[in-house]
Amino acid sequence: MKIMELLKNRLLMPLFILFLILSGANISSNIAAEEQLIQLNDENLDSAIQSLKQEILNINNDLSILENDFLFPINARITIFVSLDTNEDFDLKSVKIKLDEKIIANHIYSERELNSLRRGGVQRLYINSLEPGEHELVVHYIGQGRNARQFRRASVQNFTKNNNPQYVELKLSQKNSRRQPEFLLKVWE
Repeated sequence: MKIMELLKNRLLMPLFILFLILSGANISSNIAAEEQLIQLNDENLDSAIQSLKQEILNINNDLSILENDFLFPINARITIFVSLDTNEDFDLKSVKIKLDEKIIANHIYSERELNSLRRGGVQRLYINSLEPGEHELVVHYIGQGRNARQFRRASVQNFTKNNNPQYVELKLSQKNSRRQPEFLLKVWE
């Protein structure tokens, strides 16, 4: 009798069928078990599957949040953004960022991304954990300036990471006297 009650549970049904197949039992000879399989209600099975799917989605969301907190603890987190001076007339083609002599980001800009940056948009290029202390940030950038003049530059910036989350903005600007584009570093706390 207990076997029949267990068969009514939809989660144990596949295990029971597998057990019967592996044990070499003749399923067709067990008419009572076959009748129980036929009487399963599809509506109950569908609702159980939907409930299970929702539970899996909730668990996946929780795991994603925990993974983010584990990989990038809030006190050690650093995020690097790129922006443009909106009134400048040059096209940024690509950016490569090195942090403490290790390449951490590479990006080639599409026309759509460049238009967004020109309208004041900000792009997040990097997020990770970083030990507190002094760090060197090297930004290599390629672009096209006035009169279709190509430029290829590197900018070295030093900054101090503290025990709080830090946000670093790299703003491409032409504020210098030579009218050459350069990245200005701004650390947000």
